[in-house]
Amino acid sequence: MFSNIIFTIPIYLRSEEQYYRENECAKKKVIEKYGDTLFGRKLEIWWPPWRFNDVIGYLTVNLYERSLLSFRYFVQSKRIIRDPKLRRKDIIAMDPEWQLEMPLPQNFTNKSLRDCLKSLLYKAKKDLKNPIYFIDLKYYNKLINCLDILKYLELFDDERE
Repeated sequence: MFSNIIFTIPIYLRSEEQYYRENECAKKKVIEKYGDTLFGRKLEIWWPPWRFNDVIGYLTVNLYERSLLSFRYFVQSKRIIRDPKLRRKDIIAMDPEWQLEMPLPQNFTNKSLRDCLKSLLYKAKKDLKNPIYFIDLKYYNKLINCLDILKYLELFDDERE
């Protein structure tokens, strides 16, 4: 749809802290039911890392004319299966009811572009369908603070020529 994608950011089912709290709770339930050994071996329960396992969708941030334009894509599934061996290919579809546009400042600087990107991400997080859905703003804010966004946007201009 828009080729000038600046970011594609994962949307998580829940925060990292919540994910690992639920992980610990699941471990305790299994240990209570079966003990800490099974078939003579120490019982180990493993969930894949949160950053890669709990993704339910993506947020794209695109450069479109003189605006930042964002779209959401979600996994079209009622339940996320934890075991990667049992996970089928889920269809990821655009949320047709949601789009966020933020005009770029007239005389923009790296700082004003960073502020614009951060503002767009905060609004996108606030607009998530479910209050437990999570976007890792702390991680992306750190990344945005390190970027020379003007230089990055120049690369899009170079591609058009």
